[in-house]
Formats: sequence, structure tokens, C-alpha cells
Amino acid sequence: MIIPILDIVIQVLVTLALLVLSSSALALEAATPDISIQTFAPNRAESPVGIVRYPDISAKQIVFAYNGELWLVPREGGIAASLTSSAGPQRFPKFSPDGARIAFTGSYDGTYTISIGGGSITRVTHNPGAAQLDKAALIIDERWNEGGYAPFHFVDVLSRQLYLRYYDLRRRAGGGRTPDYIHQGPLCMLINGVSYSGGDLLPYFFRHRGLGKLVGTRTMGGMAGAGAQPSFVDGGVSLVPHVGFYDTKGDWAVEGRGVAPDFQVMDDPAVMVNGPDPQLNYAIQLMLKEIRRHRYVAGPEQPSPARAASPNRVKRFIPR
Repeated sequence: MIIPILDIVIQVLVTLALLVLSSSALALEAATPDISIQTFAPNRAESPVGIVRYPDISAKQIVFAYNGELWLVPREGGIAASLTSSAGPQRFPKFSPDGARIAFTGSYDGTYTISIGGGSITRVTHNPGAAQLDKAALIIDERWNEGGYAPFHFVDVLSRQLYLRYYDLRRRAGGGRTPDYIHQGPLCMLINGVSYSGGDLLPYFFRHRGLGKLVGTRTMGGMAGAGAQPSFVDGGVSLVPHVGFYDTKGDWAVEGRGVAPDFQVMDDPAVMVNGPDPQLNYAIQLMLKEIRRHRYVAGPEQPSPARAASPNRVKRFIPR
């Protein structure tokens, strides 16, 4: 009969599939280093206990984030040792080319490095704050931007216009402008193929606002919203994209295409590994040309505090 034959065929196929999966699991187990984490710092909200994140491999070691801290383990496997114990979770560890130091970021500002032997942490990047104001030009580097929230505020700040200046007479407080946090010179933005999601949105908004030129290579084109995170039995999660964007003309925007640069410059790893940055160098030359075309001019000096009387002022009768 047909039905029993189909049942037999299905059972055979299921059995073969289980054998293949078992063989694959055994092969994976044999190829995966045996890593044992004997201790961990409790009460960390960065990642669930048991989830190893952001691994990077050098010639001899593997570094990864676990429970908000960085850990090191020999490449062939063994016992992992905690490398950091500072406040705030650490993320995205990367070995230096010689494998002697590790760079990483955290929930606090800046990028840091630490020796593979541990010890003090060195901060290598800083937010210049007000030091980046009143410059002749500004280059915004958004390469390797993995996104997150839509960067409306960032673009709104870059779009600000100067309305007024003021002088405060109280105790020689000096003067300022409104708004104060503003850039008045030319702008450009560096992009590359590892910019996606919010990293796609930022250059898209930047161009839409007419803020400046884009230099580099086309962004990834992964501009999709993701929020649903179904959990797995091992504590892991899957980030599911479920929001697409279309423009005011009714066409799907950026997703699958990316944002193309105005000036295409390759970020050649063979060149950049030794220090030079072709995209940054091109942007610098572009801004130098823009400065010569549209030279930055500081604001006017404060006028005299002696104000002329208003011609529309009505004389009042003051009785004696």
C-alpha cells in the first residue's frame, strides 16, 4: 500500500537526518576548544550568565566578553582568566597586530587598551567637547557604525543655525551665542561598507539635510528596524528585523542598496594596516578646498553698551 511505504520512507529520512546531525555535533565538539570559566563577576546586566560575546583571536589567545568583563583563554582551550574588573560592561575587544594589547569599548565614554597581562587601562580616545567648536571645518567619521537608534539628534545639532549673540555684564561673565553648541564651517562625512542600520540612516539624513559631502564607499544597506528578540533555551537571543523604511515618494529607501558616497575612496586594509587612511586623507584635502572657498569668519565684536533711545518711545507726563 502507498501510505505504509510513505511512512517507512519518512522514518528512514528522519533517521538519516538524526545521524547527520549527531555526526556534525560530534565534529563541532571535537573542533571547538574546551574553554572553562571558573569564576565570574555577579550582578552584571550586560549579558546573561553563560553567554560568550564578541570573541577575537590572536596567534596564541582568544579574548571575549562574558558577563560584562573581558576574559582571556589560550587558543587551544583551557581555563579562562578575567582580564578586567572595572565599573561598567566592556565590549568589542580586539587584539593589537602583535597580540600584546587589547582595545575595547564600554558603557563609559571612549576607547581603551589593556595589556594581555592585565594591569592599568589606558584611554586612547576622548570626546573633545567644546574643543571641537569654532573650527574651520569638521570631518565626521561614521565608518564601522553598527547603528542602534535613529540619529535624529546628531543631525539636528549639525543643522543648527546661529540666531543671536549676547554679552553678559554680570561680573565680567563675557559673551556667547545662541545656540552655543554649533558648527558654522563646511562638513563632510566618512562612510564605508561596514556602516549599517543606524549607520545607514546617519549619512542618509546627512545628505538629505544638505550638510556636506560623503567620502568613502557605499554603506551596507541594512537599514531595517529590529526589536523582537525571541529567546533560545541556552539563554541566547535572535535579533529579528521587522521594520522597513520608505521615502516621501513612496519608494523603499536604502535597504538592500546602501548610501553611495559623493566621492568614492576605498578603505584599503593593506594600506591602512600601516597607518595611512586614504579616506581620511581625501576628506582633509576636500575640507581644505572648502575652507578656501568658504573661509570661516568669526562673529562681529560686541557693540557699544550705550544704546540709542527708541524713536517710538512715548514721553510720559511726570507730575511735580
